Amino acid sequence: MYSNADTEKVNIFKDNKNKCGVYRWINLETNKSYVGSSVNLRRRFNTYYSFSYLTRNKSLISKALLKYGYSRFRLEILEYCDPSVLMEREQYYIDLLKPEYNILKIAGSLLGFKHSDSTRERLSKFYTGRVISPEVRDKLSNSQKGRVHTWEALVRMSKSKLGRKLSEEHKKNISAACAGRAQSQESKLKITATNGTAVVVHDTETGENTNFLSIREVSRHFSVSNNTISKYIKLGLLFKNKFKISKLS
Repeated sequence: MYSNADTEKVNIFKDNKNKCGVYRWINLETNKSYVGSSVNLRRRFNTYYSFSYLTRNKSLISKALLKYGYSRFRLEILEYCDPSVLMEREQYYIDLLKPEYNILKIAGSLLGFKHSDSTRERLSKFYTGRVISPEVRDKLSNSQKGRVHTWEALVRMSKSKLGRKLSEEHKKNISAACAGRAQSQESKLKITATNGTAVVVHDTETGENTNFLSIREVSRHFSVSNNTISKYIKLGLLFKNKFKISKLS
């Protein structure tokens, strides 16, 4: 615990170098708090001590730090933990402490965030009847390339398409696109396997195998660090007590 986030800044950085865990900011005047987490606490705290970051960031905790100053805040390390359980531990403390500065109540996602009625009305008026040029469409398409959706987002998109009927032409186009994509993915997998970088995740409960092009893909899939995945591959341990991760031979 650092009772004065201003005078103890040096210790905060030194003590939390290369450490993963859950932290809490507490406003000493209002007693309001914020719970967050990071796989690299020192790097995360460095952003909080950046004036440019705080002014760009519109979160409640950023506004509070600017308004009250660091000397009016206490910083607590609630728990150091392995990156594989980081989100789970952050969610535990959000549920337990109910921090007022946390707009989002689900750790690591945008679930629970809602625009105000006035903002929704402005957005609705802005997009109603709007004609998008081909140039803008191309820019929007390019901006989404390589984007990885969260599981919650995928579920919402899946639900939105339930009951939707596709034309025969649309079905043929999707089928052709998927066939080409599968072939491309298979080719990539062969290349990466030859280079020793492809990874297979075996679910010991269902017996299902899932192939990934790299350790980075696996780490993104499970929302953990690359080092965590590498460790489980090297030691041959079960990740989350059910997944056997190994390099594809």
